[in-house]
Amino acid sequence: MAVTVFQNAQALTRIRRRSGLRRVMQRKSVIAFLMTLPLILLVLIFVLYPALYSLHLATLNKSMERFVGFGNFEFLFRRETFWMVVKQSCIFAVTAVIFKAIFGFVIAHFVHNIPSKGQRKWRGMLLVPWVIPPAMSALLGCGYSIRPTARSTGCSKRWRLVLSRGRATRCGRAA
Repeated sequence: MAVTVFQNAQALTRIRRRSGLRRVMQRKSVIAFLMTLPLILLVLIFVLYPALYSLHLATLNKSMERFVGFGNFEFLFRRETFWMVVKQSCIFAVTAVIFKAIFGFVIAHFVHNIPSKGQRKWRGMLLVPWVIPPAMSALLGCGYSIRPTARSTGCSKRWRLVLSRGRATRCGRAA
């Protein structure tokens, strides 16, 4: 009798464990995480490998043949030019974020306060900068190119607009 009660108790704990796992697997958040896990792993691989490889390259000498450790960083940190560039980069990043946020809030405030009759037109005009590049690239056939050559553009005899020069060229040759 005591043996059967003990066996029944063990069977109940197994069922409870299974039902607990089953309950966890039925949650939407767990299913969502498991479905995104392959993508998360790919992103980690494509971010971590280049990061670690760049650290390896940073510890080699100029010809990339000999390991010098942190010698490159010591050389860099002693230079005034490096610190000037760091300072300018930080100033640029902070001011750019602040001005973009202020500019965005001001535009959003004005668009929000436009009467409902004209609001649709102004919201549409704000989308123009995002609409023009795809439309122009579809119109020109093979897109924009800064340095057009027959190899880089993929077209052989099409006329195209080149933004850097401001005139039409024919696959790399001036018209």
